[in-house]
Amino acid sequence: MFDYDSLKKTATQLITKFGTSATITRDSGRRFNPATGHYFTGLTESFSVKAVRTQFNAFEKAGDNIKDDDIRLLVQSGVTAPIINDSLTFDSVTYRVMSVATESPSGTDIFYDIQCRS
Repeated sequence: MFDYDSLKKTATQLITKFGTSATITRDSGRRFNPATGHYFTGLTESFSVKAVRTQFNAFEKAGDNIKDDDIRLLVQSGVTAPIINDSLTFDSVTYRVMSVATESPSGTDIFYDIQCRS
C-alpha cells in the first residue's frame, strides 16, 4: 500500500519552497443571536496558505470556462479546502475561486488546483 501522507508532505514542502503566501477568505454565512432573536451576516473567516502560480495549457484555454485573465494556483492542503466563491488574495490581488480540483488519492488531500478570476 502506498503512503500518500509522504506524497502530501512532499507537495507541501515544494509549494512552500517555491510558492508565496496567499489568504483564502470565506463568507461564514449567517448566524443566530439568541440574545436579540435575530440572524446576522457579514462574518468572514480567513485562512493563510501557500500557493504556486502555474499556467493553463492550450487545451484548457480552448474551452469556454477559462478566461484570458484567469489564473491557476496550486494550493497546499491541510489548512482548509477552498470552495467555489471563496476570495483568494495572491500577490496583492484578490480573486474569486471559480473551480477547485482536489488531488486526493485514497482520500488524502495532496493539494488543490484552483482556477481564480479577478
